[in-house]
Amino acid sequence: MTCDAATATLDPQRRAGRAVAGRLAAQDAVVAASLPAAVSLACAALLCGHDLARIRALPGRSGPSAIALQKGHAVTVGAPLGQLVRLAGAEPREAGAVDQCLAAELEALLEAGAVAGLWVAGAGAPGLLDLPAFHWACRSWDRPVLVLDPASGNWAARLDAGAALVALDGAALGGPPCGVIAGAGPLIEACRLQRHGIGAALLASDPVALALALAVENPERG
Repeated sequence: MTCDAATATLDPQRRAGRAVAGRLAAQDAVVAASLPAAVSLACAALLCGHDLARIRALPGRSGPSAIALQKGHAVTVGAPLGQLVRLAGAEPREAGAVDQCLAAELEALLEAGAVAGLWVAGAGAPGLLDLPAFHWACRSWDRPVLVLDPASGNWAARLDAGAALVALDGAALGGPPCGVIAGAGPLIEACRLQRHGIGAALLASDPVALALALAVENPERG
C-alpha cells in the first residue's frame, strides 16, 4: 500500500490530525466543530486526561477543576471565554487586573490548585504576562498551558515556546470554519476520548474533518 493510499484509509479525524500536526510541527491534532468548541474540548481534556469516569461525569466536577488565566484575557470567542471553560466542567480563575498581571498573582492560583493555564494571543494590555513568562510560571508548578490563538500563524512558535495545546481556527489553515487543537500527543488523545462524553457535541463531523485534511494536504488548491 502506498503512503497516499494509507492516508486515504485513515478515518477523517486521524487524517486531519496527521495533516495539521505536520503543518504545525506538533505531535498530533484534533478537529472540533468550531473555535469555541475547541476551547471547551481542550479544557475538558486538561481536566480529565484519559480518565473515562471523569469524562462521563462532565460537566460535573469530581476533582480539581480550576483553570488559571489573566483577567485581561477574559475575552469573547463567539461566547465569553469563561463560559466556554465552564462548559467543560472547569472553573475559570482570573489573575491580576484587566491591564496588569504579575507572575506572583498567577502563581497564587497555581499554588491554590489550578490544573492548567490558559493564555490568549493578541489580547489585553502591555502589562499582562507574555507567553514565555506565563509558561514559566505554569512550568514551575508542573501545569500545562493552553494557548488560544485563532489566526496569527504563529502556532508552531507557541508550541515551541512551551504550550501543551494550541487552539486555532481551521479557516486560518485554508479549511472550513472549524476549531483545531494541536499539541502534545497524550493531551490530543485525551481530546479524542471526550467523544465518550461532552466531546460528542464538540468534535467536528467527519465531512468537516475530511475537508480540513484535504485543504491542509493540498494547500496549492486553496
